[in-house]
Amino acid sequence: MGDLFKRPIYTREISGLRQGQDVSYPVFTGANVLPTAEGQPPEIIPTLGTETMRGQLMPYSRTESFKGASPGLAALADFLTAFGGPRGFGSGIPIAAEMQQQRNRAPGLFFQQQQKEADVGTQRTLQMRQMQRQEEQDNKPLISINQETGRVVVAHPRRLQAGDIAGGIQVVEPKKMTAEDAHAFIKGLETEYGVKLTPPQIMALAESADNPKALRTAVLKVMGEQGKAAQDTERQAKAEEKAAKDWENRFELERRRSEANMNRMLTMLNAANKPKEDDIQALADEVAEGRVPQENIPQSLKAQVISRVRKGGGVLMTRKQTESFQKAGQLERVVDEIERVSLQVNTGKPLMTPLTRAQKETAAFFGTDENAVRLKAARAQLGPIARGISQEVGVLTDRDIQRAEVAVPQVGESAAATKAKLSQLKTWIALAKQGIKEQAGARPQKYEITMPDGSKTTGTITAAEGLRLQDAGASLRKVE
Repeated sequence: MGDLFKRPIYTREISGLRQGQDVSYPVFTGANVLPTAEGQPPEIIPTLGTETMRGQLMPYSRTESFKGASPGLAALADFLTAFGGPRGFGSGIPIAAEMQQQRNRAPGLFFQQQQKEADVGTQRTLQMRQMQRQEEQDNKPLISINQETGRVVVAHPRRLQAGDIAGGIQVVEPKKMTAEDAHAFIKGLETEYGVKLTPPQIMALAESADNPKALRTAVLKVMGEQGKAAQDTERQAKAEEKAAKDWENRFELERRRSEANMNRMLTMLNAANKPKEDDIQALADEVAEGRVPQENIPQSLKAQVISRVRKGGGVLMTRKQTESFQKAGQLERVVDEIERVSLQVNTGKPLMTPLTRAQKETAAFFGTDENAVRLKAARAQLGPIARGISQEVGVLTDRDIQRAEVAVPQVGESAAATKAKLSQLKTWIALAKQGIKEQAGARPQKYEITMPDGSKTTGTITAAEGLRLQDAGASLRKVE
């Protein structure tokens, strides 16, 4: 019966954030540079001050209580309200029901208000903390240390804002080295790294030294440049050797394929009792194109093959002439490679050429531009192949070969100059091939000749005459 009139108690946890206690801690406010042992970097000793760090944000919770209405008294009040109203029996029932709903909602409304107040406090704490952090950041000393010289600069925003310029900026200079200290330091580095510097280098470095760290950096830079130069030279030699080997392998593969095709064709013709007309014509075409020497024509077919070659306007070459003609074909492929990569490398206008050439020559040397490297590698192949032709059949002179080497486009030339040189090279190779054919009995060819003064003429000339005209600066275009 006693519990009927006892007021119930409701409890709930209310949570939020609050700021903890402030903490003091040491900070770096400046530096002193102390002398050190010979050959050692400067020793930087910090000077310390004290700063206060705001307390960290911490979660918290508290227990809130709410006393409800006594069940017995509430029931009695509801009864009296419902049946004792001024309008008669039962007229107060709606009012009693509303009173009961208010009593049921009261605990929840109370706890909602308490949590809302805690959330408002948390929001204020967060805003204050953000303002404190911004203030700390604005007032934090700014420190700059020059790693080369050891010079330390400290700026204090608070002092500067207060107008204290002298106290707001601190500059600490390291101890400078004497010339004797610098020479001894350099000698130690020579021993440490096993590199010998020249007396002029040592003198220049010692005179420019401010402190051990800067001197060490300068000495290592010189040592690195010496080692890098040796590495670059070695790298270039390896790149040139590899490029030459690649071309050698390519030409050897072509020679083997050509020889295999020729042997296959000759074996088939020799084995046949009555060779097909198409097979005989194919052999005649190979002879006319300079891929099969006349010594390799089967005796039983020689008359037919020679007749077909001459009827088609071709010539019969000896083995040596055929080998030289195939080398001229190699020259064509080298020039094709030069054309392909040079038109990608040399894309600049004439006024851009000096800068472009320097950039792309550097790229070719260090292997960073593949096309530039390929162009230099192809240029290196032209002279040796041409000299092989000269030694075998004597069509090309040393002057012809030198002129062709000069006519090869260089890295960084303008696009127009590159195309002009490529045209000159192609004509030079065509004249070399014509010269070999003329040795085998071919007739001179008809060319349109443009002289250096711009005058033009058309005439039939030998390969030797065409080469001399090129030497004189004329441009040639074959007339079909």
